Amino acid sequence: MPKKRHQTHYSKPPSTPPPSLASSRIRSADSDAQTKGVNELLADLRRVGVSNNGASPSTQITPIDAVLNPIPSVPPALRQVLRIPESPAPQQRSRRLVDAQGRRLPPGPPAPRSWLAQSRHAPTALKGKDHIGSCAVRGSDFFIHPLPGVNVPERGSLLDLALSTMVADWEYQRHYNQYWLYTLPDHLRLALICYLGSYRPNGASPGDLKRLLLPPPDLDPEDESPKMGHTPNEGIHTFDMVDGFGKATDLKELSDILFPRRPAEVTHFALQESWDAPADTWSAPMLVADVRPSLLPSLTRVSLAVNPSIAHKMSWKHLLSFSSHLATVTHLSLAYWPRPTLTPNAVASVIDSPSGSIQYGGTGFYSHSLDDDWTEAILLLRRLSKNLYGLEYLDVTGCASWTEALIRSVDHDSVDWQGAWGKITELLMYWGYRTPKADEEQKYSEFLGHIALATRVERHIIGKRSGRGRFVEVLRDAVPDE
Repeated sequence: MPKKRHQTHYSKPPSTPPPSLASSRIRSADSDAQTKGVNELLADLRRVGVSNNGASPSTQITPIDAVLNPIPSVPPALRQVLRIPESPAPQQRSRRLVDAQGRRLPPGPPAPRSWLAQSRHAPTALKGKDHIGSCAVRGSDFFIHPLPGVNVPERGSLLDLALSTMVADWEYQRHYNQYWLYTLPDHLRLALICYLGSYRPNGASPGDLKRLLLPPPDLDPEDESPKMGHTPNEGIHTFDMVDGFGKATDLKELSDILFPRRPAEVTHFALQESWDAPADTWSAPMLVADVRPSLLPSLTRVSLAVNPSIAHKMSWKHLLSFSSHLATVTHLSLAYWPRPTLTPNAVASVIDSPSGSIQYGGTGFYSHSLDDDWTEAILLLRRLSKNLYGLEYLDVTGCASWTEALIRSVDHDSVDWQGAWGKITELLMYWGYRTPKADEEQKYSEFLGHIALATRVERHIIGKRSGRGRFVEVLRDAVPDE
């Protein structure tokens, strides 16, 4: 039903200014208005409405005009009596409701291209072009995916220009503002670490990380004490050095910064005058666990992706030690990490014995290719999964040399996709390098084999969970069109 509109009529006429204060023009207008009757005024208003609606048929009412100046609706019978023209019909929607094939489109605005590119049902051309994020690090022949949830300033924004200028003049900033870098907001310090890793040749050094994450050493203890209900660095949930990890700061140094050791407690015992005298008190020896306080108490996302040129410097021994403090981490990137082994420098070493030459380390040159021996890789991955039992996102881009260990089994030992890593729902297994051409037979064959391996890994995890666990999606490259 149309809403009734009532005009309020006042019994007392409006007050008018005295003739001495009003101009002649206003007096003439007031006199003309006072001489007109009610019927004449209504006729004038009706005439103005008709002229606005029908004077220029070519004029179209925009949606903004319809909202700002709505035309009141009138019942059809009353419209005929008052001789009011019909209201203009609403304009047609500009968005089509059906596609080229005649199928009905979903309601709402179209989905972003990034969503379509990451979907498993996306077209091959779209998935092949847009699977690299806009914030990814693109090298000459490799790329590193950023962790989801990293708030990097938009390219060309004021904050982007300010951080880029600071990084370009970092030698001056690190000394002149060394007492003020710690006072920056948490999101700015995280963005500054990302910019140091992206634009500095050697990334962020241990001293740079300490200046950004630790208070100055000569700070007053009263100023250093946290406020009521506030924990230092509680707003930093992600640690991502982008392309700078492993250059100036290795994993052992990073572990010492993020998880500093507590100073040893010195217990003073009172010396007895005689061995035969009974002791006043006795306390059992205390077993103190190696639990280090975390410098980032809210840390949930860690990127340990490295440049492929320095991947040989990474140590799985340090990774296992570092992961023992990351029980709360849900997102981890191990892009371009080398093969899992505790003796990377003894890959070619052998020991002579009466029975022949024996391999010194657990993994050799031909352990994965000719010998088909994945024992050490599986054991290290199982130890890693027990430390990181809360993972939901794992990136192993560029790790084609050892990703087959994710589905291998040796003596009933395999990666636990139901228990320890049963929460993983997103696994990145991209090739990580430039897509080889078809005329490069060896590289192209390895590229296609890696895509097939990613498909097998996804089916293996789904089969292990048997529909009772979380759904997993393995993101991989698309097969290029011939």
